[in-house]
Amino acid sequence: MGRDLQRSPAFLTLSEAVLLEILPLGLGAAVSPLVVAGEIYCISEPTAGLRRGWLFAAGNALVVGIWLAIGLAMGHALPTRPDGADAISIVLRLAMGLVMLVLGIQLLLHPPRGTTAPTGPGPKRPDLRAFALGVGVMAQNMSSLVLFFPAVADITRAGKASGGEAIPLTVLVLLTLSPCLVPPLLVSLGGQGGRVLLDRFNRWLKPKQWSLGLMVFFGMAAYLLISGIQAL
Repeated sequence: MGRDLQRSPAFLTLSEAVLLEILPLGLGAAVSPLVVAGEIYCISEPTAGLRRGWLFAAGNALVVGIWLAIGLAMGHALPTRPDGADAISIVLRLAMGLVMLVLGIQLLLHPPRGTTAPTGPGPKRPDLRAFALGVGVMAQNMSSLVLFFPAVADITRAGKASGGEAIPLTVLVLLTLSPCLVPPLLVSLGGQGGRVLLDRFNRWLKPKQWSLGLMVFFGMAAYLLISGIQAL
């Protein structure tokens, strides 16, 4: 990753170069079939779904806020990122790449057994349950967690030298939360048409959740390991 910075165009500041580097991590964190499925489940009841969808998103945001606070504390405790080779960033990428590889293997060894969670309107439950569900789903979303921390560390350590943390962190947080923000926004703006589109997407997503999870784990493991090795 240090070499990537050395090859960056002269007009890019350190924080801008870091923003370009963390975009793949943010996009990887955004690919979360579990979060999308949970959000669609909460939205599926027409009379209360949109309210519950936003509560689910709020639960997601609470967990990401905790991750962000921990990541910022870790990043500020580490040395400022240099312009050249960065040993800490390399170690973080290699370590997180190995974690993603292990998680991918674990998922590969536990394929779905043919049982699926209900996705249509179920019995009425307290709205606050959607918030709790959002907290629980994001808390166990290991792919986003593993990708989020090295990205926050890179941004924070670069920001200490350039003072440019706000924009990259905002982009990272919005990308991470996009699976729970886009569906309720789509319904808010598109009405019944948005619900129909979500239903079609859900029917496409349900049988592919396991394979998409494998793609995220192994794809991001390859990216992290290769980028870490190249920066040595």
